[in-house]
Amino acid sequence: MTVQMIFLAFFGGAAMWFGVVVFRTHSMVRSALALLFSQTAIGAMFLGSVDIQDSQAG
Repeated sequence: MTVQMIFLAFFGGAAMWFGVVVFRTHSMVRSALALLFSQTAIGAMFLGSVDIQDSQAG
């Protein structure tokens, strides 16, 4: 299993978990924070995969 797959599995799972939490919480602040963390996890998935691909290409 490559490092890229680990990044994808971890941050993908985190994004899905926080996406579910957005709709399960009753507080608007907690919902907004869960949405922020979900989008951050998606961004980390892309940054992690790009960084790993660039380091392997060089």
